[in-house]
Amino acid sequence: MIHAYSAHGYTQRMWCYLQEMYPLAQRLPLALIIGAAVVLFTQSSLAEPHPALLLPLAVSSAAVFLLLLLLRLMDELKDVEIDRALFRERPLPSGRVRESDIRISMTAVAAAFVALHLLLPVTLLSAIPLLGYTVLMYRYFFAPTLLRENLFLNLATHNPVIPLIVLHCMIVTAAAADLPLAALDWDMLLRGALMLWMPMFAWEIARKIRAPEEENAYVTYSRLLGRHGAVALAFAAQSVAAASALSFVVAGSWSAIALLPLLAAWILLTLAYARFLLRPVPAHARLRVYGEAYAVMLMISVIFASWSAS
Repeated sequence: MIHAYSAHGYTQRMWCYLQEMYPLAQRLPLALIIGAAVVLFTQSSLAEPHPALLLPLAVSSAAVFLLLLLLRLMDELKDVEIDRALFRERPLPSGRVRESDIRISMTAVAAAFVALHLLLPVTLLSAIPLLGYTVLMYRYFFAPTLLRENLFLNLATHNPVIPLIVLHCMIVTAAAADLPLAALDWDMLLRGALMLWMPMFAWEIARKIRAPEEENAYVTYSRLLGRHGAVALAFAAQSVAAASALSFVVAGSWSAIALLPLLAAWILLTLAYARFLLRPVPAHARLRVYGEAYAVMLMISVIFASWSAS
């Protein structure tokens, strides 16, 4: 939905911007689900799960929400020239929000992210480097021409922020339980971080897959790899996540029943990919929606499995 808000003040412009580009009704629950999945998974890996969940859940979920918002705001400025050429209806290139609005908001969100971690000061040791990584992303790791011209190199340098966020939330959980990092089961936690990362990696691929008639100057994975190659890459990452979840069942850590939401999502995803490959029309190319649903169902399965294991 496009809002006519260019004449409003900063607060009104940014409120309408959020409704259009970062809808709170979707992003707040998503941040809570991600935070809960990581916190409960980390708790389930402890020899003696800590009874206090509210503080690590609140800090982790808020950190996810703020960091994803910061990344969204940074993308507005990073991609402004591309948006002006190809997506002129978006808030910034259309003039409905100003660059100064985005910069002010970035500063406010970054400050809120740092202030949040004062609730558990030791977590600043991972929060500050994580924030620094987002700044490197914003600056295209000081190689903007190289990264803008190479979609895969851009993916390799930007997408690792997801497992870094997951690892940070694991550290928050440990800090809330007053546990040293050496006391954590890092073999299990790193496998869990991979499991939670892969659906988001796949989503990044899926959102840049288009039907042949939709391709234009915007560089997509379907244009570089062909639709079969792009779908195979996304599906492989999603299947790695499913296999990782299954490994916890095989190891006896989780109940297989908890993975039923993930199984249902995996079947739906398979059908969506098959439909697109067999008939690659624009109506069948909206694969990012299935990627988002799959990621959410995985995290819900992780929540159920970890809660029962704890």
